[in-house]
Amino acid sequence: MPISPDDVLRITANLSDDLSQLLTQIPSGRVSTYGALATALGNTIASRWVGKWMLHHDHDDNCPCHRLVRADGSLGLYIDGDQTIQARRLKYENVETCRGHIDLASYSFSQFQCDRPLRRLSEYRNQIAQAVQIGFSPQNVRTVGGVDVSYVSEEKGVPAYCLIDSN
Repeated sequence: MPISPDDVLRITANLSDDLSQLLTQIPSGRVSTYGALATALGNTIASRWVGKWMLHHDHDDNCPCHRLVRADGSLGLYIDGDQTIQARRLKYENVETCRGHIDLASYSFSQFQCDRPLRRLSEYRNQIAQAVQIGFSPQNVRTVGGVDVSYVSEEKGVPAYCLIDSN
């Protein structure tokens, strides 16, 4: 089913909420990675955005962001840069750290429930790309368009669309 421009706006407006919901799915006693959350959103490249969002999200004592680690199992950048707090919170949940690392084979969680909004945005980009037609020479080109998704802030991945019509 084709995605519409209204769908694109709705998806991008909810990315921060989607990420927050994914974070709450990591159970006590387990950890996940920035990349696993980005994959659940539908694009592993978004792992940097996930990491940046984690540093700047609304945080309270019940926030499960301490359950997020790097791909190699090392503790990530935690609130105020204090990994000892993260390690202490994980130990309280029976997750053992050894020299600042978690054994991902023992504690990893990646069974997220999500409709993969970034994949849907990529499908929209591909849908538009398939509609582009180019003639055999530049003289035949009348319309040029482009679509991309950019992570412009901690909260938003925003699609950009440009259409140039020479008529």
